[in-house]
Amino acid sequence: MVLISSVRSPPGGGSQRIRRRQPGRPARWPAALLVLALCCGPLAARAQDGLGLMYANAQGGEKDDAQAVAWLRRAADQGDAGAQFNLAVMYANGRGVPQDYALAAQWCEKAAVQGNAEAQTMLGRMYAQGQGVARQEDLAVQWWRRAADQGYAEARYQLGDHFFDAPAPRRDDAQARRWFALAAAQGHAEAQNNLGVMYADGLGGPREVGKAVEWFRKAAEQGLPKAQNNLGAMYFTDSGVPADDKLAVQWWRRAADQGNAAAQDRLGGAYLSGRGVPQDDLQASQWLRKAAEQDHAPAQDTLGTLYEQGRGVPKDELQAVRWYRRAAEQGLDTAQYNLARQYDFGRGVPRDLASARAWYGKAADQGYPRAQFNLAVMYANGDGVAQDDAQAVRLMRKAATQGHRQATFGLGVMYAEGRGVPRNLEAAFALISAIASPDEEMTQYRDMLLTHMPPGQRERAERLADELRATGVSEATMRRLAPESDGQPAS
Repeated sequence: MVLISSVRSPPGGGSQRIRRRQPGRPARWPAALLVLALCCGPLAARAQDGLGLMYANAQGGEKDDAQAVAWLRRAADQGDAGAQFNLAVMYANGRGVPQDYALAAQWCEKAAVQGNAEAQTMLGRMYAQGQGVARQEDLAVQWWRRAADQGYAEARYQLGDHFFDAPAPRRDDAQARRWFALAAAQGHAEAQNNLGVMYADGLGGPREVGKAVEWFRKAAEQGLPKAQNNLGAMYFTDSGVPADDKLAVQWWRRAADQGNAAAQDRLGGAYLSGRGVPQDDLQASQWLRKAAEQDHAPAQDTLGTLYEQGRGVPKDELQAVRWYRRAAEQGLDTAQYNLARQYDFGRGVPRDLASARAWYGKAADQGYPRAQFNLAVMYANGDGVAQDDAQAVRLMRKAATQGHRQATFGLGVMYAEGRGVPRNLEAAFALISAIASPDEEMTQYRDMLLTHMPPGQRERAERLADELRATGVSEATMRRLAPESDGQPAS
């Protein structure tokens, strides 16, 4: 794993990077540095470091990593902290030498103990990841703090990231927000994006949508794709800022053009819906494919649906199954449900109820209501599983409390027929009455139930129905209708 993508430039003559030679002009800096580098003492060490950097970064001549390492080592052996850090980077990246994290850590520590903030930050990352050293989170934090105390933005970002990603009870959103804010104020794009996330979600402090947009924009304008994607999402959804679908699409396109899979997925979705752009299934399929080929599970699932429906691509159930499976194997509940349907109805694969049950079960375990209902139907009918009304009722209840209309109706039928629960016409009537915009079949069944109840029971059923229409079907109301503890309906 590459810790740092390129070797830093030396602070020779201040903190400026050694400039590249202009075309048509002689390269005077390398010759001057060579003279100094052949001397001895601190000035020579600085020159050796600078010469090594010029070879590493192809400044003033051809890139030559082996020469870079040779000069950096001469300076590092004289105790030059900058050269020690740069040599550590060369070992970490395997440039001019075989990759060796242990040697990288050794050279990095030599520079870190001299107060080099970049080395302290890199060493902290190596301790956090267990690269070249034993993994020790506490030491990682110590080194990051030392660099952060010097005002080094990357170290402040790393501290914020550490506190944000730490498992409970060590996770500390307030500390994460503090460190991200310090780094963000210094122009650190990743910190700006993460600070935007914390403001958007109200993590570590109050939710402030305006500030979230402000920080996303700062990072997005630096070209950070994830921030561009997040900024687009803020404009696309009702998130507290004026909605602007066209502006959302503009930011997603900038991120998508850089290969950001989430933005490619969202841009594809915009073309599917025709929001912010003219509706275009072909464009949608092309952007979704780009994201899907990066293993972005939501895009894989949607691309599967396009193949199933023949939108923007030729209708192809085999391709639909292929993409559903790739997303399902990543744990995406909607894809697991879609793959289960393919097995359930034998589309793109031979009909296989055992596989359908297994995939419905995976999605149902994640709380996906459509899968819960379809699995409930399998248990109610004994399709591919042993017939089990109690299990069917349990799954229908889970789906009904999430607003699934068919599950709510099915649960009402189970109460009316006394399947898996004691017969309870009042509960059945109330459940079916609570369905928003019931279809004709549901309405006829509900009205039929009234004909089987005496007047007093009808009044109770109507009152219960009014209550459910007002409050919705929830776990609390379900327990009141028929407590799971004793399986008996409420009187």
